[in-house]
Amino acid sequence: MGKLKLLIITLLISFYSFGQTEKISGIVYGEGQPVPGATIKTTYGTGTVTDENGNFSLDITEHNDLTLIVSCIGFKAKEIEVSPGDKISVNLEENILGLNEVTITGSMMPNTRKNSPVKVEVISSRQLEEFIPSGGSSLMESFKMINGVNEVIACGVCYTNSVSINGLPGSYTAILINGTPLFGNLASVYGLNSIPTSIIERLEVVRGPASTLYGSEAMAGVINVITKDQYHIPKLAFDIMGSSFGEVYANGIYSTRLGKTNGVIAINGGHKRHFRDVNDDQFNDMVDLDRISMYTLWDINQKNNNKFKLGAQVYYEDRRNGVKDYLTHNNYRETRGNDSIYGESIYTKRFMFFGDYEFANIKNLNINFSVSSHDQNSYYGSDLYEATQHTGFVNLTKNFSADNHKFISGLTFRYNHYDDNTVATESNSSNGIENDPSTQFVPGVFIEDEWSINDSWKILGGLRLDYFSLNGLIPSPRLHVKKKFSPVTSTSLSFGTGFRIINLFTEDHAFVSGQREIVIEEDLNPEKSYNIALNFNHIYTFNNNQGMFDVDMFYTRFSNRITPDYDTPGEIIYRNTQGYFVSRGINLSNVIDFHNGITLNQGINIQEVYEINNNEYSSIEFSPKWTALSSISYKMSKAGLTSGLNLRLNGPVRMPLTYDISQSGEPVARPQWTPAYLVADLKIEKSFNHDFSIYGGVNNIFNYIQKYSPISGTESVDAPLGFADNFDTSYNYGPVAGRNFYLGLKWELPFADSHSH
Repeated sequence: MGKLKLLIITLLISFYSFGQTEKISGIVYGEGQPVPGATIKTTYGTGTVTDENGNFSLDITEHNDLTLIVSCIGFKAKEIEVSPGDKISVNLEENILGLNEVTITGSMMPNTRKNSPVKVEVISSRQLEEFIPSGGSSLMESFKMINGVNEVIACGVCYTNSVSINGLPGSYTAILINGTPLFGNLASVYGLNSIPTSIIERLEVVRGPASTLYGSEAMAGVINVITKDQYHIPKLAFDIMGSSFGEVYANGIYSTRLGKTNGVIAINGGHKRHFRDVNDDQFNDMVDLDRISMYTLWDINQKNNNKFKLGAQVYYEDRRNGVKDYLTHNNYRETRGNDSIYGESIYTKRFMFFGDYEFANIKNLNINFSVSSHDQNSYYGSDLYEATQHTGFVNLTKNFSADNHKFISGLTFRYNHYDDNTVATESNSSNGIENDPSTQFVPGVFIEDEWSINDSWKILGGLRLDYFSLNGLIPSPRLHVKKKFSPVTSTSLSFGTGFRIINLFTEDHAFVSGQREIVIEEDLNPEKSYNIALNFNHIYTFNNNQGMFDVDMFYTRFSNRITPDYDTPGEIIYRNTQGYFVSRGINLSNVIDFHNGITLNQGINIQEVYEINNNEYSSIEFSPKWTALSSISYKMSKAGLTSGLNLRLNGPVRMPLTYDISQSGEPVARPQWTPAYLVADLKIEKSFNHDFSIYGGVNNIFNYIQKYSPISGTESVDAPLGFADNFDTSYNYGPVAGRNFYLGLKWELPFADSHSH
């Protein structure tokens, strides 16, 4: 009887215990901020979601240790071992999709990517570190990570480059640093190489006209370089890299905290002196250079915590290239401008100063400003080209809200002074031909309204008015409409206009490089454009992995388009297009962030860039018909290994009409369409601890070299090499130097409290 009672009591206790519930509670953070709407699940299937403050409480009936799976759109899923009754804090790592990242470029107002009415593409510092050698890379190297954004090389001797969005020339894209324009037209030719990736926090890219906020240069789009702040920079860092091409690059960073003032000083240097002629055209396949740049940014915390930042950069580059006799033993220093030994030598000096100040007494009133001076002294063969450009920019903005409207308004003042020694700054007078520098002072005003109608609909509309002394008042409107079908699916429609005044040298480097003569047939009127674009975006999940599929369709039409005509041998003819000029296409991209450390990014851009003139169709030079991108990275945290493989397939490109000389002395035209080709890059990095790492890799793994030299007209026996009438340097579409191996090392000394930020 006693045993029976004991058995009954034991069973009752067991049943009671089985039915009793316990709690697991806690809070979920993402990059230090509470995450609402995160999903908390157990391996048994029970689950809950976090509230608006990131808190959760989960009832469980299990009494053993169990695994929680914490996930949220925009973050990597995380598995955590817990016990009943635990109170936990979970910090999620943002995934490669970057949906919760706050951007400012789309509307000049802080907005997460998933909530922004304007599509903003982001390339993070993490992506740059995975694929690009930090020691020797610059801003230009970063663009190969962006689908539909291409580097265009204008000269096969000095290798000047620019960035092209949707097939449009580089001068149509506004380059900003922390939201401020710092590059005038002249600086855009060589200056984009002056920004090392070591100071870049992320790149924000907006396609299509953004003239309403950023002025007339933003006809193709905006690339905003966001630099690292003091909390993302170590106290001391050093990075050095060398390559099989004889390149040596080094970066040094020092960060200090003086009370409430934080400062960063970054120094970047590069050196290359190595003659390499794989294609046997008697010219060096890569530029030789000496480059040094110093960048500083200071964050001055005010008593009321209002923003006050000041920064500056100085930059010097000695770039040269040519035949072997021009470069050997630095002979170029004595032979610059020589009419028998061909070479190109460019000395560039640049200074810029910029700041951002938030007023303490007037809420949300902000002023940012910049001044820059750019000086170029160069010889292209025997032709001297000297140019200076001074720019100034002031932008006063005010943010305010009313109900479900967020407004930003502003006053803008732009100053631009440009002078060179060419016909571009000459004028006829009673005294003959006189130097006539170009000076522009452009005041402007803008207002923009972001209207959140409800959780599904957003409309952003804006208007800018700029006053040009020669053209009067120019309006630049834009409109964006975004519809959310669900938290993971949306579409948006955008419309905008553009207006632009050109500078001949910066528009077309062949203006002074090679033996082509410039012909200006008429007074060149400013270009005008309008653009319409449609975007579809969908975020998906599978097996704790997240992905994002994106489609962009775009159409841009120009009037008064100023087109350089290369089809007349020995000449570049500038004229306003009598018909119209079109860039249209579709951009597809797919990004997947796997929970096992693998990320995959794929994209294809199909575009048609053409001109209709007198009912005749012609494709525009240097705009590929299509490009495809595929990159994969793998991070093994425990082993401290990161690897990144980047593949870029480039479609056919229409080239300028250029000629070689046959053995009989007759000119032979080169193909005007290039073949498709593939370039693959690989980088591997090993971290031995949080402070020291070694990286190495290879660019152009498959050793692709374009079939023709970028230089033509070198066979003439009637003139010294490089000085023939048909000498041309514009046939550039792919790699020339071949495969390049590199090796580098990094060392960092973090602040003692750096892990708390």
